[in-house]
Amino acid sequence: MRRLVPLLATLAALLAGCSDRQRLNPLDPGNPNTRGAPTGFAAVAGDGFVSLSWDQAVSPDVTGYLLERGIGTSPSYDSLALVPRSSLRTETFFDSGLVNGVDVHYRVRFHIPGVAATTPAEDVATPGAVRPWVADFTAQNVVLIAPDGRRIAFAIGGSFLSPADLDVDPASNHLWICDSFAGRLVRVSTAGGTPDVYGNFQEPVAVAVDHTNGRAWACDDVANVLQCFDPAGLFPTQPVVTIDRLATPIAVAVDPADQSVWVCERTGDAVRHIGPHGEGLGLAHVIEPSRVAVDSLTHRVWVTSFNHRQLTWFQPDGSPIDSITSLAGPIGVAIDPHAGRVWVADAGGSRVLVYDRNGAPLFQVPSLGGVREIGLDAVRGEAWATLPPTGEVARIGPAGTVIRRLGGMQQPLDIAVDSRP
Repeated sequence: MRRLVPLLATLAALLAGCSDRQRLNPLDPGNPNTRGAPTGFAAVAGDGFVSLSWDQAVSPDVTGYLLERGIGTSPSYDSLALVPRSSLRTETFFDSGLVNGVDVHYRVRFHIPGVAATTPAEDVATPGAVRPWVADFTAQNVVLIAPDGRRIAFAIGGSFLSPADLDVDPASNHLWICDSFAGRLVRVSTAGGTPDVYGNFQEPVAVAVDHTNGRAWACDDVANVLQCFDPAGLFPTQPVVTIDRLATPIAVAVDPADQSVWVCERTGDAVRHIGPHGEGLGLAHVIEPSRVAVDSLTHRVWVTSFNHRQLTWFQPDGSPIDSITSLAGPIGVAIDPHAGRVWVADAGGSRVLVYDRNGAPLFQVPSLGGVREIGLDAVRGEAWATLPPTGEVARIGPAGTVIRRLGGMQQPLDIAVDSRP
């Protein structure tokens, strides 16, 4: 009997080992990693399309993949395609001709001849026209967020040291990026490629594009200059306007009505108004201004001060209208001229505050730790906010509901939204 006990123990161990090995089969629903379905399945929304991708099957028995699609809420699924197995590590499928704003659900299964339907992997995406671009400072790249905010669509990297601020020119499909510690202002296609370097900077920290003519205005807070560039000009990489001897210019905003700009001089305690040809137009006094935004309808100017914990707004001539002093540390500010709303990223209070254009509070969005910058989708009335401490971007609905929070970034500092119908 004593000899039988170790024999039984050995047999039990062998049987357990066989069971474990079976569970290593990627087609086994009991596999803890794959659950018997393709891994890495991702549905990434675009404008009228969804791009699908997943990992190549490990088993040589898999000859292809069955795709199914369902439209809307609680959909029934229909067969979409039988995708043959490729030699690539990542399999892909492009689904076009979709309606923007409608959820599209997908399933993908292994196709094995003679084997009944296998376990599916599932995902959902909502196509849309909006294109939020994010400067991920620590990751040294610029990323495009899918319009539904569920996934990162793709990244432009490989040539940036420290992308800190950016703006988008929808008319030319180009991005302007302040690569601050590299001392470069660059312009790159939204499709990627080699960036073009503009001007001569020490530390560019802010850029704003005039959407009426494609010109870009950029601040250098070390050289204390503001420069304007015309990419359609005779010498596009050389400034057409240079304003020097500013006192730490850290933010700039364009008034599209007259192509003038407002620039925050942090150590000068002022927001300076400058004409399209560099002429001085006025001055507004703000203690340590952080960011500035212009209401394109009223031409009023809204300014945050992080250190002074204040939001102030002015007439176009720089005369003060009113201020709000109950903030905890506001940074980003953006104005939706259609809805008449002013969105403020109150970083010190980990919240977004929303006011009407007269300064009356409408609502606030709490629990957004370290929120820094705001980008607006004025077509849909939504806001997109960066949360650098958690590596996230939050998509916020017109009523203040957080629709989605997307992670996967390292330090998203700035966001620019290409808002299209």
